[in-house]
Amino acid sequence: MAEGTQSPLSPNDTSLSEESELEDIIAQLYMPEWTKPLCVLSTVTGVITGTTGNILVMIFFFQRRKKIASNFFIFLLAVLDLFVCAVLLPCLPYLVYFSLELVLSTWFIYLHRIWGYIFIFSSIFSLFLFDVIAFDRHRAICTSMKRQLNYESASIVSLVGGFACVVLTLLAYYYKDVRKAKSPLIRNIGIAQIIGSSLLLILYLRMFRFLLIRQRQVLPGLSTNAQGTSSLTRNDPKGVHRTQLDVNKPELNVRKPDPQRRLEPTTSAKQPNSTTNGIQPSTNLPFEATLSPGNLTNFTKRHPIQNAGSSQLPLSQKSVKCSAILAKAEHAERGPLRVTNSAFNRKNPALKTIRMLFIMAVIFIASYLPVLVITTKLQKPVYLVFTYIINHVANPLVHFVMNESFRDYAMSVFKKVFKCKFK
Repeated sequence: MAEGTQSPLSPNDTSLSEESELEDIIAQLYMPEWTKPLCVLSTVTGVITGTTGNILVMIFFFQRRKKIASNFFIFLLAVLDLFVCAVLLPCLPYLVYFSLELVLSTWFIYLHRIWGYIFIFSSIFSLFLFDVIAFDRHRAICTSMKRQLNYESASIVSLVGGFACVVLTLLAYYYKDVRKAKSPLIRNIGIAQIIGSSLLLILYLRMFRFLLIRQRQVLPGLSTNAQGTSSLTRNDPKGVHRTQLDVNKPELNVRKPDPQRRLEPTTSAKQPNSTTNGIQPSTNLPFEATLSPGNLTNFTKRHPIQNAGSSQLPLSQKSVKCSAILAKAEHAERGPLRVTNSAFNRKNPALKTIRMLFIMAVIFIASYLPVLVITTKLQKPVYLVFTYIINHVANPLVHFVMNESFRDYAMSVFKKVFKCKFK
């Protein structure tokens, strides 16, 4: 044989290589015996709870998908979770219990690959949906709700993101099964998940920081005192950010006082020729206030107005003049006008939604991080890691606990179902 040529492998060498490869596969598929009952329990819990909860979430947000883009993204996330709970999870016990016996079957190898790559796509697309939800909420909160995505834009973004996730999944297949590269998941899926998770946390931290600053910030013409309320002042801070929530709050629309105006004396001694017998309404009030009939009655009981000539005035003029006098007196008695700055308090629906989505994102990262570490470092199959089931089951539970509207809807559905069942 000429020098520099390589002799072909003998049949014995080929059989040895196949045996060693088989031993490696068996070693990768080996799991302790206690994981098998855990697999069955996780599968049953995920299929029942996850399927029921995600169906309710899907129907609830499908009816509201055109209101804001986040509702459409949450609807897609529920559809994806439902697919995982109803299609992928029932295969787990079969893959775990019979993996060693079916490792030599060709159809089992194809089933394992199809299952694994569908799971990879679902994890990447879930992360993409969490990212676009955070991005949409960030634009809505930090830009006065003027740059939100609409329903059509959300549909286009979802299609583009789904296509990108398919491309990443095909790249993972190419590097792992075609090129036989080392650590192919780290190059594609791992890097994408790390970047997406980091972006997700950064967006939510920026939103919480903005909301915290906004909660402490005063509205135009208002200054915050130590008790957390806001009092009317003559200073109007420029550049104060106002969101659509401020516009929708009529109680926050307080007119800024005019610093050029001053209180003028209205006593009868300084104006003896007044047609109102000493009572002259002043339009130069430091603020504009209206008193309700109840407050007017209570105030007149505590501070009776003794004015004989006022009974001859028309009723409309009486109410205007009395309101002006009572407003001045109450301003002197109680001090400056106080208005609660409740645009971003803890009970605000926007802040509740952000907290709910942030908890869902944290659960997603915490449940998929062990999958990423074990599959890339220990070379274990994806289906032998059960922590990702937590994410698909926890999403409906988080909605039920933190979303009051969804909780009422789910309770009404359960009541109807159980009433029909027991009739």
